[in-house]
Amino acid sequence: MGYGNLLVRVYFVQEEGKNVKLTRIISFSDAPPLFYYLTTCLPIWKTAMRLRNRLRNRLASGVCRVFHSSNYVLVMAVMKSILFALAVLFCGASAFCAPQAPDLPPAAVEAFTTAEQAQKAGNLDKAIESYRRVLKIAPRFAGAHFNLGLSYDGEGKPAEALPEFVSALKLDPTLDAANLFIGVENYRLLHYEDARRALEFAVRLRPGDKEVWLWLGKTEFALGQVEEATKALEAAHQLAPKDMNVLYNLGHVYSQLSKQMYDQMYVLDPNSYLVHMVLGEALAAQKDREAAVLEYQQVLKLRPQMPGIHEAIGSLYMEMLKKEEAKREFAEELKINPANSEALYKTGILLVRDHQYADALPFLERSLAEKPDVSAAQHNLGQALFHLNRFAEALPHLEMAAKQDTTEPSVHYLLARALQQLNRQAEASSELALFEKLGQKEKEHMADLVARQAKKQTAAASEAKQDSDLSHE
Repeated sequence: MGYGNLLVRVYFVQEEGKNVKLTRIISFSDAPPLFYYLTTCLPIWKTAMRLRNRLRNRLASGVCRVFHSSNYVLVMAVMKSILFALAVLFCGASAFCAPQAPDLPPAAVEAFTTAEQAQKAGNLDKAIESYRRVLKIAPRFAGAHFNLGLSYDGEGKPAEALPEFVSALKLDPTLDAANLFIGVENYRLLHYEDARRALEFAVRLRPGDKEVWLWLGKTEFALGQVEEATKALEAAHQLAPKDMNVLYNLGHVYSQLSKQMYDQMYVLDPNSYLVHMVLGEALAAQKDREAAVLEYQQVLKLRPQMPGIHEAIGSLYMEMLKKEEAKREFAEELKINPANSEALYKTGILLVRDHQYADALPFLERSLAEKPDVSAAQHNLGQALFHLNRFAEALPHLEMAAKQDTTEPSVHYLLARALQQLNRQAEASSELALFEKLGQKEKEHMADLVARQAKKQTAAASEAKQDSDLSHE
């Protein structure tokens, strides 16, 4: 059996704590002639038959009048013969031109099979030993080099994996996944320029592969090319919007971009209120609320009437559960801008939480006059009216809140109670059932969020450890 006849299989490797569909195990095909004819000759023959049928239909319908109808049978026979000959000639030429590798000795075949089975079973030490035996017998077997590289990669040995992928690619340039792994191993060895060259080539070959863009983005970031890293990681994000590794690395890049913009602003004018405002926004996004409040307060010292700053401080106090401080900031914001809908509805929410339902009404009503599509404002206005026994007035606001936020269970509980007070028992029962269903979904969603956050932290810790280990080698 020649080892030029290979069957490509999908192989999953571990990368940052999860299985990634990156590359392929190279293994022997037991029936290459059948595989070849099914994938090459049969499609060509089908195309020939479609062309014959198209011409037959055109002749039969009278559209094509080049031939007399009496010659129809002869024309069809000639066309069929010509197309059949072309198909056979094409297939035969392809088979004749296919490169044939010399046969592997039985000992190499046996060692390769053992290695492949060990690799799929996760026994990488045995796989490495067996692939080495194969390469002693057949040193130019690209598939064995490639799979040996994968085995080393799985053991976290980039220095050993890299030359195997390089050898595989030299021996068989069609192994385009080798370019990706050459880039990955160079990245892990901190050879970032070499990694970039390999990954840029891999991107041209595999533009729809999320992993190629991800590793190119990480490499550009390591080289300090933040804008190029952003482009690559955004391409990866477009291909895989929910991938945790992509989101994690993209967040790092965005944070660095924000820092660069801040540094440029600080150099231009360190005393500008904009410097403090940008830093405050960045700190708020990072949930460093107390530091963000201090920066926003610096903005107010320089621009006391700056719209939106008191509201931003009030929102941070609200997140910190400092209700009175938040109310005070919202009140100051409304002195500057009475139409600030955020300050209005958040003041109303705080009053509802304090059971000051009548006081909350004007703030919530004014907020909805500005922005009627804020579900939290609709919900809290409905809640305030419900507790004031104004059930009929509460109902449309609660229904609107349920329509605007279809995942919130508590609004359906209030709706059920309001409907009960209005003697609409059947509708109330339906709302209670929906409340219970959404409540269960919310519990499952929270459990999933906790699990994903733990996975993200594990991946980040693993990557940090790997980078630390490599920097000490």
